[in-house]
Amino acid sequence: MIRIFREDTQWAIAGNVSMVALERLAGQLPKELQGDGSKIVAGNDGFAALLVFGDLPNESLAKQL
Repeated sequence: MIRIFREDTQWAIAGNVSMVALERLAGQLPKELQGDGSKIVAGNDGFAALLVFGDLPNESLAKQL
């Protein structure tokens, strides 16, 4: 089992994007990164971010998403 801590954010996708769109992206993450392995955070003025924790696939996965 891989221990994942929220303070260990490895990479994020952020922008002026809807939460629904980020939820769809999170659904494409490997199972290990879903649930406690990632979090969607709403910001101001329509901005949101998909945060990914732990030492699983690096930012090349973000490029694929």
